[in-house]
Amino acid sequence: MECSLCQGPLAEGATVCGACGADVPADAPEVTTLSGSRGPDTTGGPPRGEVLAERWEIQERISADALMSRYRAHDQETEARVVLTLIAPDLVPSVRERATVKERLAGAVGIGNKYLPGLLDADREGVFVFVVEPLLVGATLRSVLDARRTR
Repeated sequence: MECSLCQGPLAEGATVCGACGADVPADAPEVTTLSGSRGPDTTGGPPRGEVLAERWEIQERISADALMSRYRAHDQETEARVVLTLIAPDLVPSVRERATVKERLAGAVGIGNKYLPGLLDADREGVFVFVVEPLLVGATLRSVLDARRTR
């Protein structure tokens, strides 16, 4: 599929053209979403297998809301599993805004402690501004609190 404005290629499921920023019409063809369900993918996020910033390979979408989408991704440099959080492109529509947000987020990279791991990276790719965090494995806070409540 290609953009009707600039004729540039569109990523599968894109809602905004990565080259010119034009909206992709809602009647775009159906795609299989990262969760495996059929239907229009309105998240505008990158498809499974896409590599952002020549390093972070998208594996699956974990969650999405109006502000951000979170993906489990693979760090091709360290072979680690990470969480990549994309800020919704609608929130930072201009190139200048994306640069400003990326700069502010980059200032937080590496800040953390033993309870809250720091960001690994902050970058942008086309219309996407994103941060990368370690993928934490273990019990969720909700399950720990529920277990304490039942004691």
